[in-house]
Amino acid sequence: MYVHELMTPAPAVCTTSDHLSRAAQIMWDRDCGVVPVLDAAGHLAGIVTDRDLCMAAYTQGVALHDLNVERVMSKLLTTVGADDSIEDALEMLAEAEVRRLPVVDAQGRLVGILSLADVVRAAERTSARRTPKAEALLVVLASVTRPRPVANAAAMPKAQRELASKVLVPAERKPKSKTTKSTGTKSGPSKSGTKATARRK
Repeated sequence: MYVHELMTPAPAVCTTSDHLSRAAQIMWDRDCGVVPVLDAAGHLAGIVTDRDLCMAAYTQGVALHDLNVERVMSKLLTTVGADDSIEDALEMLAEAEVRRLPVVDAQGRLVGILSLADVVRAAERTSARRTPKAEALLVVLASVTRPRPVANAAAMPKAQRELASKVLVPAERKPKSKTTKSTGTKSGPSKSGTKATARRK
């Protein structure tokens, strides 16, 4: 089985100059968690994920429409060819510890995107002799779900580090007001509110 048989062809993309709100809109409209990023010449320049958007907004304290995609996208990419085998693609996913691979042609142009979910769904619906072995899928799953080291605050830009120091202080370490008394109740969204439906692949 080959990558071109399972990949999503011609995925929606954004550019390095787009705001993160554009990437978020694509994720919502396409029900996906990743968007490839092209440069001004139309070449693959990076990839941005829903987690990138969340962490950028959280640590930098600004709205998505105030941040360019280029500032938060991943530039170190592992790509795969459309005619590569699924087995090779799974090895790449495991080695890079990612769930998705941009698919490029011989000139390096984006032609599709392959996700671990694509492979799993294919394994469920196709004949056993053509599907990857369960062991290979487990290796990839173990790789991409492995806990990663906590981000090094010293590596953050000064402004971002100062903001993070304010928003990441544990509640129990925050000074209590002298004029109020703690009730012991937990803060959070009201249970009476309408639940939002998760839209993810």
